[in-house]
Amino acid sequence: MDSVAEKHRDIDVITSEIKELCSAAGKTMLLYAAEIGRRLVEAKEILPHGEWGRWLSEECGFSQRTANKHMQIFKAYGSAQVSLFGAELNSPTWANLSYSQALSLLAVPEEERETFAKENNVEELSTRELDKLIKERDEAVTRAEAAELELDNSIEISREIEQKNGELEKLADEQKQRLETARNEALELKLKLVKAKHG
Repeated sequence: MDSVAEKHRDIDVITSEIKELCSAAGKTMLLYAAEIGRRLVEAKEILPHGEWGRWLSEECGFSQRTANKHMQIFKAYGSAQVSLFGAELNSPTWANLSYSQALSLLAVPEEERETFAKENNVEELSTRELDKLIKERDEAVTRAEAAELELDNSIEISREIEQKNGELEKLADEQKQRLETARNEALELKLKLVKAKHG
């Protein structure tokens, strides 16, 4: 008889298989989430006002939050595909993302999302690593915005100082002109006094 030890496979192989299966499941889930989101967007447009929440809960078993996530996934990543058969994502960049990664990436502004995903090779990151990277990005953006605001304030203060300096220089020039005029007038008066004494 075979021993129990002989029947066990290598743990690294099993670990690798589990990771691959989780990755495949996450990618499939993203496609399904985009499809569900597409249908939720469609349903919301045709339901009478005030029926959306009830319909979500009673007919789909979804909370508003879950429905919003699926609709966001569709709007951010899904194309206008007609059915799940042949479903596509609107960019090849998204093809290797898991559902969790796609949700995390919604925190990155749409116009920056694809570049961010490519530059950071997000498909290789865990959701935790991706969330940390997005947080670091947000903090860097906040620091950059603060630095830009500080620079703008410094430029404005510098302009105000230049303007004040210009005003002070103009005032100093006017004072010099008055002083020169007063000196000239005093000199003329002195000359007149000298002439009056002598003559």
